[in-house]
Amino acid sequence: MKGVTQKLIRMYGYFPVIEACVIGTASGACALLLGAGINWLGSLRLLLCQSYPAMLVLPLFGLVGGMIAGCMLLISPDTSGSGIPQVRAVLNRMNLPLDLRVAIAKLIGGTVALGSGLFMGREGPTVQVGAAIAGQLTRWIPTTVESRRYLIASGAAAGLAAAFSAPIAGVVFVIEELLKEFKPAAVALCIVSCFSACLVEQHFGTPHKIVFRSETFQGVLNAPDILFLVVLAIICGFFGALFNRGILLLLRLFRSVKVPKPFKVGFAGLLTGAIVAMLPSTLHDYAGARAMINAGTLEGDLVPIVFSSFSVLTFLGYGSGAPGGLFAPTLSIGSSIGYMVGEAERFWMHTGALHLFSLVGMGAFFAGVSRAPLTAIVIVFEMVSDFALVPPLMIACVISSFVGDCFYKGGLYDLLMVWNGLHLRNPDQPAEAVGVCARDLMTAKFDVVESGMTQKTALELLEKTKTLSVSVVKNGKLIGVFVGGDRPASTDLETVAVDSAMVTPPLAVAPHDSAEDLLFLFSRYKFNWLPVTDDSNNLIGVVWQNDLINSVFPTKNVGDENDGELVESVGSPESSESVEPAESVEPLESVEPSSPSA
Repeated sequence: MKGVTQKLIRMYGYFPVIEACVIGTASGACALLLGAGINWLGSLRLLLCQSYPAMLVLPLFGLVGGMIAGCMLLISPDTSGSGIPQVRAVLNRMNLPLDLRVAIAKLIGGTVALGSGLFMGREGPTVQVGAAIAGQLTRWIPTTVESRRYLIASGAAAGLAAAFSAPIAGVVFVIEELLKEFKPAAVALCIVSCFSACLVEQHFGTPHKIVFRSETFQGVLNAPDILFLVVLAIICGFFGALFNRGILLLLRLFRSVKVPKPFKVGFAGLLTGAIVAMLPSTLHDYAGARAMINAGTLEGDLVPIVFSSFSVLTFLGYGSGAPGGLFAPTLSIGSSIGYMVGEAERFWMHTGALHLFSLVGMGAFFAGVSRAPLTAIVIVFEMVSDFALVPPLMIACVISSFVGDCFYKGGLYDLLMVWNGLHLRNPDQPAEAVGVCARDLMTAKFDVVESGMTQKTALELLEKTKTLSVSVVKNGKLIGVFVGGDRPASTDLETVAVDSAMVTPPLAVAPHDSAEDLLFLFSRYKFNWLPVTDDSNNLIGVVWQNDLINSVFPTKNVGDENDGELVESVGSPESSESVEPAESVEPLESVEPSSPSA
């Protein structure tokens, strides 16, 4: 059986592009299905408001829809919230379900929750559904661990691309926020899947585009425009930090209430309906209100109401655990902030384009919340499709991201990962151990060879310690790594020093480097240990791969199928040849990177 599996894996090398097409097409179809369901329920909700009092229809609709969506959380608890932290955790090789059951539960739960009036975005469900489709497909068709990871990333990218008709933003988001690394193979698969998803949407759906009235802004920023754009960026960064705190506060509040999830989400739906019913009827249609803000046509006195009410509704919906995303709400809130700053420029300077500030506010607030400025720039640009918007977006998004980080460290999805217990550490460890770093994992007992020592002596040391490589030091400072193995017959091992055969410059880590950084290095370079040096390059310890894995992952799960994949991807040089679960972590065959760096 193992031989057949390995043959299929070798054959698989010809199929990743085809699989990415299938994943993208399926993700696009699910996004269309989600959108159609939300629109149908939303239209029914507004239609009933014409025949019955809104104060009766909207809360009741929210209560029933919220409880149904909450029941989906009982079927698949990992579909709570946007699902993006869960997808990122899987891409970081954590053991979480990502399969067809997750896709179906998220699709149904997201459709009912958003259609019943909970104020969240559809991109969270589409991202997790796309990733879950990829996760299921890679279980049906044997593949390597790394290829499975890239295909899951491509599914997530396709989901975002389909939600906003923004294929480039889908690729950028995966690189900037989910993978946090640039791998050509991953980028290529993401491009294919995003193209497929958008192709489905273009042929069978309605692309989500915003018409930019270029006559109000000719692409030239004058001094008042730049000044107010900077002010807008600072405001968005500040409120982005407050928004992150608010989301975490409501999550804590709802978690403290010990009732079943359907009642929590149902209560959030009931309260959301009651709040919306008290708003002007213009704001009962969320999509219509967004369109008017983006176009700069909403009545000025309604914009502050939109900002405050949409913020509260987002806190309620997401805090309850309802399946839904945060992209669309943050874009809407940011648009209202930009609108108000544009009005201020008009009042004080008698210049300025409301439409420009509204659109730039979308990207700036999202950047202040997520700390992903490149994604913010690209997603707004793709929705507008006008290069005149790019320079002001660049100014605002970068400043907002920096300001937001000054007020509250960490992007929202990083904070949500920690909140969900998805940080790179053993969940049984106390909260104080979240910030595990190289200093906590390293051992101060290690073997070294001194510069000038003969290769024969170094090889004898490797044979004695049963290791494959050893650090080379000079006056306590790390200068290289000597790797064992066969030597040329012409080499006089008794006289030639290790200096002539060591790997240099050596790759080393600092004491404060995080466990996530170490895991990335072990995975990328196939090391089984890493030297730790201080600011003066003095060798102060060694981090072993086994120690890192035992520290950041629960030992009680080692041996099951998903953990087998995890161990292979990090610790086995044969991970590309087998998907059989590993029973233990074996030392790697080599620690020599193709291009080591200091």
